[in-house]
Amino acid sequence: MRTDRPHPCQRRRLGRHGAALVLLIAAGTGAFAQAAQDAVVFPDVTVSRRHGLDPGTDLRRRDIEPMLDLFYSGDFGRWRVLGEVSLSEDEREIERLQLGWLLDADNTLWLGRFHNPLGYWNTQFHHGTYLQTSISRPGIHEHEHEDGALPTHLAGALWEGAYARDGAEWRYAAALGAGPELHGTLDPVNIFSPGAGRHRLSATARLAYAPRAHDADEAGLFIGSARLPGDGNPFTEVRQTVSGAYANWKLGELRVLGEAFFVHNRLEQSGGRSAASFASGYLQLEYLLGQSWTPYGRAEGSAGARDDAYLARFPLFVQRRELVGLRYELTRRQALKFELSEAHLLADSYRQATLQWSAVFP
Repeated sequence: MRTDRPHPCQRRRLGRHGAALVLLIAAGTGAFAQAAQDAVVFPDVTVSRRHGLDPGTDLRRRDIEPMLDLFYSGDFGRWRVLGEVSLSEDEREIERLQLGWLLDADNTLWLGRFHNPLGYWNTQFHHGTYLQTSISRPGIHEHEHEDGALPTHLAGALWEGAYARDGAEWRYAAALGAGPELHGTLDPVNIFSPGAGRHRLSATARLAYAPRAHDADEAGLFIGSARLPGDGNPFTEVRQTVSGAYANWKLGELRVLGEAFFVHNRLEQSGGRSAASFASGYLQLEYLLGQSWTPYGRAEGSAGARDDAYLARFPLFVQRRELVGLRYELTRRQALKFELSEAHLLADSYRQATLQWSAVFP
């Protein structure tokens, strides 16, 4: 279910409805988790303050954003059901709704709306932020409703699996489904109105190698192709090809996570065709201190972003960002994070301080 929402640049400060949502998070989380045995709840509250904004900017200088993410997964014989609902002051949406057929112990065929296996971060972490060490996502992985420039949700079929041999493991995913349309921002399929809008087929494939089966360390390659119908302002269609590589590796107490994206856009418009390309990537380092503290840092960068006419539709696209942060485990299921960043977007630049409480129940 989708509702009308303001552009990310124009989000309101926390008001009566936002305060009520904070109370809902505090009061309703435990009850929901107990009522649904296979449900997991990810609440978080994020407080941020920006400095150095350009005069006349639409970005808020202060924000308080409560959010509640409800996740469910249950097995019924050889069938698996998975759903994820995201609730915030500005958005109420079913992010994922999937029906899976367990082909064997290592392979699942899914039908429904799912996270596009384009790279690593998008499928590794839920919309709730407790599972990721940092507060923010890398800019290249922002969701469509956050002014993301790549399709992060597809609706169709997804095959996920793994093949183990000699203690190592090959992991693979292939997706074919309807992608988003370019209507202001990217607008993915609404599962309650799948026929609404114009959505064309998109395809993605990913292959990764893990030196140890069932371990988090892996490195992989991915490629995706999408046709994004436009609203004629100015594009009637964008044909997008994305390729890249990633690695998630642990070296003792140090974790290294990085991805590189190469994006080619072919732009169709009434006056003819044009093409442009850009590259984007990030490197994140995390270090575990004891059982409770994790300092981390991330550098993001891009090349060719200002010259890509497609990206001109996404003023919040992150050209460059550097950040440092600290995560503290309050309990086994609650975390407090603090993050300092300097961001250079296509439309603005600023420094930001962010504090977040996040949790998972039960």
